[in-house]
Amino acid sequence: MAEPARKLQMKTTRFELNGKPITVGILRKFNDRIPLLETSGVVKAANAEYGTNLKLISHRALNHLLTKTSNWREVREVFSCSAGEGLAYEKPGTKFGNQIVFAGEGEPRVIISTGKYKGEKGIALVVPELTADDIQKDGKDIVIAVSDTRLVVVPEFPFEDGWYMPHAETGIPNGKKVDSSTEARYLYRRDSSYVGLPVRDDDDYDYNSRQGVDAGYRPSNSLGVAVEVPEGAAAKIEGSPSKQLSISKESGRLIVEGTPEQLEAAFKVLNRLKEQ
Repeated sequence: MAEPARKLQMKTTRFELNGKPITVGILRKFNDRIPLLETSGVVKAANAEYGTNLKLISHRALNHLLTKTSNWREVREVFSCSAGEGLAYEKPGTKFGNQIVFAGEGEPRVIISTGKYKGEKGIALVVPELTADDIQKDGKDIVIAVSDTRLVVVPEFPFEDGWYMPHAETGIPNGKKVDSSTEARYLYRRDSSYVGLPVRDDDDYDYNSRQGVDAGYRPSNSLGVAVEVPEGAAAKIEGSPSKQLSISKESGRLIVEGTPEQLEAAFKVLNRLKEQ
C-alpha cells in the first residue's frame, strides 16, 4: 500500500497586494537558519518533497508585508530573511567589467556576468525570481548563471548608506538621498562590489529596521526562509493561520481571514452592526 504524502507544516500569513491575496509562509523553524545562497535550494527541495510550487518571497511582497501591513508579526520568526531576487553592484565609481565578483574574506567568490551592461557604472543589476537552478558551483566559486535578458537595471544606485526612494520595479533604494519617511527605504551597502540577495528585517526597536534594505550579506550568513504559497499549494500545508481568526485594516478596508465557520460568524456579526 502506498504511503500517503506527508503534509508540509508551515506557519503562514495572508494579505492583499494590489488587490490580489498573497499567502506567505515560514519554510523552516526559527532555529534552523539557512545560508543566504542556499535558500532557493531549500525551496526547490521542499517543492520536490511535498509536490508544492512554493517560491522565495519577492521583494515587492516582502516590502509590502513589512511596511504596509501588521501581518509581519504573524511570521516574525522568519526574519531576517532574503527576497527572491539576485542583486549585484560594483565598487562606487567603478565601471562594470565582464563580470561582477564579490569576494568576501574566507568566503567563496560569487560571480555574475554583466553581458550588455559591461562598461556601465552607477547602476545595480537585479535578477527577478532567482531560482536554485540559477545558482551554480564552479569549482570553489558560486556563479549566478543568467543571461543579460533577465537582468533589470536599477539606475542611480547609491554610493553610500542612507535614505532613498525605492526603485519602482525592484524596490531597491536608488536616486538621490532623501529625508526619512514611511515611503523611503534605508540602504545598507558595501564599499566593495557585491553579488547576493537583498535582505529585510523586522526589528521593532530599530526605527528604520523594517524599512531597511540590506545589500551586503555574505554567502554564509544564515537567514530564515520566507516563501510565497500559491493558492493550489495551500491545501497541502498544515498550520495555516486560516485556523485562527485574523482581522486587519488596509486601505480603508477590513480584511478578515479564518476558517469558513469563523468567516460566517464574523459575517453575521458585521451584518448585525450594519442593521443597528
